[in-house]
Amino acid sequence: MTTKFSTPAFVDDLDEAGRAAWAEALHSWFQDAAGRLPEGHRFFNVVDDPAPAGSPTALIPWNAFPRKFTLRWPDDVETRWRTAETVVSRDMNDRRAGYYEPAGDGKFRNANLPFRDQDEYCEWRCIRDPGTGRLKSIVFTCENPEYWTTLAEQDRDKLLKLYRQLVGEQVQPEDLFFQTDIFVSGEQGPVNLRGRYNPLNKWNTTDGLVHLTHPANSLQAEIYLAADATVLRTDGTGQVLTDDARLICCAAYGSPNRSSDPTIGGKVNELVRNGLKVTIADPVGLYIGELDLAPIEVPGGATAADCWKVLRGRQDDRLILRAEFSPPEGADFELADVLVGGEPLRYGGQLAELITIVIHGVGVASAGDAPRQGCDYKCCRVPASPRLVSIVEIDKPCPEVPLTMEVQAEGSVLPSLTASVADVVSADALPRTVGRI
Repeated sequence: MTTKFSTPAFVDDLDEAGRAAWAEALHSWFQDAAGRLPEGHRFFNVVDDPAPAGSPTALIPWNAFPRKFTLRWPDDVETRWRTAETVVSRDMNDRRAGYYEPAGDGKFRNANLPFRDQDEYCEWRCIRDPGTGRLKSIVFTCENPEYWTTLAEQDRDKLLKLYRQLVGEQVQPEDLFFQTDIFVSGEQGPVNLRGRYNPLNKWNTTDGLVHLTHPANSLQAEIYLAADATVLRTDGTGQVLTDDARLICCAAYGSPNRSSDPTIGGKVNELVRNGLKVTIADPVGLYIGELDLAPIEVPGGATAADCWKVLRGRQDDRLILRAEFSPPEGADFELADVLVGGEPLRYGGQLAELITIVIHGVGVASAGDAPRQGCDYKCCRVPASPRLVSIVEIDKPCPEVPLTMEVQAEGSVLPSLTASVADVVSADALPRTVGRI
């Protein structure tokens, strides 16, 4: 029986007080997520409602490479691999991180903090030789930012120690915390984060990689998504929707141009349609499930498995938090000599296309009928790139798509383009964000 939530992959970074703080935060997110649902909902958590021994589990997998780039450049792998590795302050959907700086007269402007435009709950960084530019290693992470914020609040010394272990001894304590006035939206108005942990610091963005940075890659968002997907959805004729793409367009519980959100939502909804109530298994987290080694050719008598090293988490349980692909010690070859699908290894995206990210679900039999709702939203094709779609309210018209532009077959696309954030806004207009502050 689970009496409190565990840390991701059962890592032991936190002391007892820190583990309690993390467990409390997780518990509150599950309660908040359930509180938004209609009466009789099928979402639960294993602390308040322990799952019986032997309850069926469901591994929910998706591909780590951002699907939006594949949709945008379906025939140009070089462009999508290169673009996916760019650190940005606005992503391809014009989304920015939700941090603001004072603009005078009580107004705020977006601080344009950097992040990686890798939005499938997996991010990576290529480590290159500073002199030659040769690729030395590729590091992948799916560690959620909320956990690292908790670590910063509970034990700054351990935070610094881990940063130095994962990035390098050059990391300084002041690098990890906001040194100026930076604001986010809080329940009672703008919250000043000066002196608090900066999850988008340079050692986690431009100069290193520790945990997830994209604004969509939060654990709290994953919990909310799973909860929202437990509501059955019906079309205009009253028929229950079963298609992943139609479900997310109808309910708007995620970002449909991704692989992750429609897959998570579709699988959760399927479990509910099969008469189960659903939750995310403990330890709650986002995990690297596996790297498909078959398409990878390694020279010098080594194997791809020799190059794949789990740095944090547990490989056997598919609870990997951090992994690295690099030549084994003493190897006489470089990563450029490795072939992936017959192509020399040049970008982390080549491996990301072979990585599966997972969450672990739990289903328990539930009596009665699950709540049903009609559609509040729909998907519209983006005129500039009709393989991509955006979510709009059900009663609003779609933008016109030029007839000369090729579109995919109905049901084969996924959506959501985020509207631009205004450059200067008032305090009461700061956009709400999901995640710890």
